[in-house]
Amino acid sequence: MTDTELLNHFFWAWGMADAGRRRSVLSECFAEDGLYSDPHCAAPVTGLPAVAAMLSDYAANMPGGAARVAGEAEGHNGFMRAEVVFEKDGAEVMRGRYFARREGNALSLVVGFVGAAT
Repeated sequence: MTDTELLNHFFWAWGMADAGRRRSVLSECFAEDGLYSDPHCAAPVTGLPAVAAMLSDYAANMPGGAARVAGEAEGHNGFMRAEVVFEKDGAEVMRGRYFARREGNALSLVVGFVGAAT
């Protein structure tokens, strides 16, 4: 997978209503001991099970929600960044800038910032 495909695979899971399917997709692209953080997290979320649980909360609080990479991710030396669009029922509600570390075919670190970079 390209960097963009890997990040899109991760964010594709955000819109899945079925927890089992979401967990399966996450296991294809996120490291078992990976770390996720964004401004909505009280603390960094560590491990695939915890990230899957966080996304279950997201799905429950944002029915019809989805997320995708806008354009192409930019990467070098195993690190990448991308702009991510969050939607509800097909309408954009927010954008964020995400930074990630890739180890093989898995994301080991994903850190997001809400809004446009200033």
